Amino acid sequence: MKRTTITAPERGKSIRRLLLVWLAIFVVAVAAVCEGIVWPQASGDKVASKGGTEIDYSHAEDGYIMIRQKAGNKRYKLRIEKDAQTYTYDLNSDGAWEVFPLQLGTGSYAVKVFKQASGNKYSSVSSQKIKVSAFNDENACFLCPNQYVSYNEKSELVSISQELCAEITDDADKVRAIRDWIKSNVNYDYVLALSLQSGYLPELDNVISKKMGICFDYASLAAAMLRVQGVPTKLVIGYADSSYHSWNEVYVNGQWMRLDITAQVTNMNVKSYTTERIY
Repeated sequence: MKRTTITAPERGKSIRRLLLVWLAIFVVAVAAVCEGIVWPQASGDKVASKGGTEIDYSHAEDGYIMIRQKAGNKRYKLRIEKDAQTYTYDLNSDGAWEVFPLQLGTGSYAVKVFKQASGNKYSSVSSQKIKVSAFNDENACFLCPNQYVSYNEKSELVSISQELCAEITDDADKVRAIRDWIKSNVNYDYVLALSLQSGYLPELDNVISKKMGICFDYASLAAAMLRVQGVPTKLVIGYADSSYHSWNEVYVNGQWMRLDITAQVTNMNVKSYTTERIY
């Protein structure tokens, strides 16, 4: 019987074909998981550029803007103003796009970027007026990721959320399923709570892998997992009685409902909540 010999180049071609097949399967799987989720885009239709800062407001009517600052060693701050309200953020220094919500309703927004001069002194480098006459969805900004509720197509929380709610159609049931999963899989981090530094932002994949978090992490994770399901969810920062705290408000059956997973995990008996900021 004649024996067939597979040469090294042929073997290499076979391996490459197999890898391409697996890659195609992976891409299709990711697309299926992410279908219907709101993913912000810097589409370039409306852009203001100055001083190394790009402000893309192409999707202002969808409740968000995107900003990219040229990578460097200097620190930059973003200020979003509307009427008498101001939200201030630290911009990243790696040159990547970041998402910021327009959560203050319709009207005229002032978007300003400042560059660190020295110490706590900053100088203006860019400013843009953005007018929003109407949103495509009044809760649009609470349906997509942002700097405080940060996730993307590769985030583990996306697949977990989809698996948990695969057979659930009612939004209230989705809230319960995600709330119960977080309560069962994330413990309160008392050490972090006592040593928290200014400027802390949740890294949600780390929260899931470490199974630990503080109130900010609980609220950010819940908001992310529920937004993946198309359930408008606010991350709220303010006070629970006299303690600085973070929780959620979830839009279910036409009304906003408070969801405080931290209080449930730690058995907090909160008598009153005072909202300071929402994201």
